[in-house]
Amino acid sequence: MDMKRIPKQRIIYDNYDLWKTYTDEDMREELLDQGYEEEEITDNMIMEKRYFYNECDWDDAKRELDEFFKSKTVGFFGEVGLWDGVHKAGKIGEFWDLFYKAIEDCDYVRIYDENGHLYLTCSHHDGTCHFEIKEISQKGYDYLDRWEYNWNDKRNERAVHGQIYKRYSKLPRFAEKIYGCKARDYEPQSKKGFIRQLNNQASSRYSA
Repeated sequence: MDMKRIPKQRIIYDNYDLWKTYTDEDMREELLDQGYEEEEITDNMIMEKRYFYNECDWDDAKRELDEFFKSKTVGFFGEVGLWDGVHKAGKIGEFWDLFYKAIEDCDYVRIYDENGHLYLTCSHHDGTCHFEIKEISQKGYDYLDRWEYNWNDKRNERAVHGQIYKRYSKLPRFAEKIYGCKARDYEPQSKKGFIRQLNNQASSRYSA
């Protein structure tokens, strides 16, 4: 980790704080622009407008992710928070299969890019899960196939995934390729920004 330069989070989708993303004031203004009178606008109408925009954001993100990862093999590597603690986790396969498995029972999801690294953070009532998503080469898929039904004490699943992560994977560079973002982009240096990075950066230590 570069202690002096903080990668900028390029958000692809985030529903952790919809009240901040779509404030009551903005939603009220939107309804007024649609012709409603101030006294007609209810809290429920504001809530429905907020969720409508959130659904639009997800539809856009889903379409972009679907097109980007079509026909690609990926790996989700990181940690899962469960009722009995935090556990290392990793799976290799098709993007949507792994994605929906990762967010099962989760109410909150954040997908973001940091200088080509693609991360998924998701939370449920027992804890929070962090994954780094990487593209897996055909050699990596073949390597997994050779060992998938032949685990042993020295060559277990985690060890094989670790080798694939190190030798047969690459960064997706999603924000650069889809949004035209800079290959590398950094936050202005500040103590607050650095603390945010330490708190929010997804863990990819599964392969360690």
